[in-house]
Amino acid sequence: MSREQRRLAYAPERIAMRSDTDWLRTPFFVGLYLSLFFALLAVLGQLVLRFAPDSWAEIAAASLVEAAVIVGGTVLFARYVDRRTAVRETLPFPHGSWPQVLVAFAAGAGLMLGLLLVEWLLGWLRIVAARGDPSTVAATGLLDLVLFGTVAVIEETVFRGYIFAAVRRSAPAWAAVVLSSLLFAGAHVTVPGANAAFLFAILLFGILMGATRELSGALWFPVGFHAGWNWLQFLAGIPFESQTDPRSLVVVDETGPAWLSGSGSTFEGGLGPLLALALVIVVAVRRAARSPVSRAPTARA
Repeated sequence: MSREQRRLAYAPERIAMRSDTDWLRTPFFVGLYLSLFFALLAVLGQLVLRFAPDSWAEIAAASLVEAAVIVGGTVLFARYVDRRTAVRETLPFPHGSWPQVLVAFAAGAGLMLGLLLVEWLLGWLRIVAARGDPSTVAATGLLDLVLFGTVAVIEETVFRGYIFAAVRRSAPAWAAVVLSSLLFAGAHVTVPGANAAFLFAILLFGILMGATRELSGALWFPVGFHAGWNWLQFLAGIPFESQTDPRSLVVVDETGPAWLSGSGSTFEGGLGPLLALALVIVVAVRRAARSPVSRAPTARA
């Protein structure tokens, strides 16, 4: 999709809907939305603690319910509170886009696997032990797929969905990408073990996801890539947000230089993973630009 095509896709309804006070109202609505989002997360967290799901089916069901509540709440907020931002603009999933989600998921998981293979070939990654019988491995992979799929849906709905669309309505694309990414990184400050490298990685990840959101006009790539990247990382026993999965397929030991491979609790913070991530997303964006995805209308839905 060319720059002119993207401009025309946004321009008509945006020009008609804008007001001179949009740039003042946007911070208010974004702040209100985030306040309600974190309050809702807190309530959902308390409910999970109260009911304490322990079986894999219960954990997966709780995760799906949480995602449904956040997505539903976002739709209601866009439709009835911030009436300037269309629902189909907030959650742009064009009809028939699910195969593209699968492609993006494969790209995210494939890139993570490629990075781990490079580390292994360089002697920076050692498999200490494998665990689990085939049935346990399958169940673990499926549960983590549900968990990280819902995490991706929630985070992309919030940051590349509503927040991106609200800012993009009254500001240039770069402002929507940067602001949504800063808020995305800020939401991870409380992650145990978060440091400067980890937060920078989250910021860059957000910028790259925001760029694909703008260039493709949809959320299919951010959601799919986000889920695949996290899923493979956790399943392979690599620390994810300073945590490792006790159900991971293997136990690994990373010995590479932290600044390059991101060893330890900040795998994404290494220079190698960051450069590889940037490269593959640039390639994906260029392909998306040559095969444009239909934009969702910006008129109020």
